[in-house]
Amino acid sequence: MPALGSRSRERFPRPVEARARGKKFVSYQNAKKIAETWIQENMPADLHGRAVQLIDFADDATCRFFYGDRPLKFHRMITTAIARAARKRGAEQILYVEVKRTDFMRDRIGIEFPRSPIGTDTSSARAYAESCHRFL
Repeated sequence: MPALGSRSRERFPRPVEARARGKKFVSYQNAKKIAETWIQENMPADLHGRAVQLIDFADDATCRFFYGDRPLKFHRMITTAIARAARKRGAEQILYVEVKRTDFMRDRIGIEFPRSPIGTDTSSARAYAESCHRFL
């Protein structure tokens, strides 16, 4: 008989075990690092009186369609860190806009698919999602 809890460890490894296998670990510290890089590259220093539009997704599958390596929980950690930085820079309002696969297909390809077609270039989907971040 297996030890109590051994089965759950197989499916849900501890963070140390995940890092040892070379997998990315979802943590707020990692999300904050990614957000800081994005902020340095994209966010104006002064946002007084402006609104910031960030993107969100309905579910994990949609998030992974646009960001293949990023679960929804991690994406939301990143946007939370970006929103905090925007407020520190004087942003008046933070808006979240849901991005859908059908929007991408219609805008970029010109046809609608209920789910990701085989062979879709994820870099173009990612670029589309990034283009939806705006400073209003």
